[in-house]
Amino acid sequence: MEKVRKINPSKSIHFRGKQSSLKNDQMIHWKSLLERDYIRLLEFDPTVICYESQPLVIDYAYRGKIYKYYPDFKIITTDHRARLVEVKPLKFINKPENRVKFEVGKRYCEQHGWTFQVVTEEQIRPGFLQYNLCKIRKIPKVLISKSICLQILKNLAKQGICTIQELREACNEIEESSFFRCFYFLIYHHKIITDLVNEKLSVNSLVALAKSEVTY
Repeated sequence: MEKVRKINPSKSIHFRGKQSSLKNDQMIHWKSLLERDYIRLLEFDPTVICYESQPLVIDYAYRGKIYKYYPDFKIITTDHRARLVEVKPLKFINKPENRVKFEVGKRYCEQHGWTFQVVTEEQIRPGFLQYNLCKIRKIPKVLISKSICLQILKNLAKQGICTIQELREACNEIEESSFFRCFYFLIYHHKIITDLVNEKLSVNSLVALAKSEVTY
């Protein structure tokens, strides 16, 4: 879909850029580091099917003038519902002009049967989540061995809840770099669960099979 609003390179101190999206099979533009980090969450979130940045424009009147509001993202979830999302630093939430935009977005969504959401760094950057996502997300699928993934899952099923080090020892026949590539891939794709928020991933982190994988 053609973008409603083109995001041009910035000449100011603000950050702008783009990154590839596996869910959308295209480059997704962002106009702040907070938006970039939010895209990481959307890519990781299993309830998100697809999403768009700068998906539409809403015209509205305020104090006798006509303005245009460009919500940051439109998201489609696995229950086939749509959600408009505004990404905003917490310190700007209560600015009058932003409160007006939020109300405009909310009313637009009510008219279309969608939901409207404002997200801040509190939801986007809790604890060590962004650090851990950066660590596990950049694993090209071409480097992933299905047989090694299955072997890791089977060994984890035998071990039960254990540390990464204990799982590594149970898979000692797998070359180390291959083990960690596949292991991180399995976490990123929700086959293995661990606490990504409250601590940095380390060999002492506890891991377990996701409920959908308990038959291994």
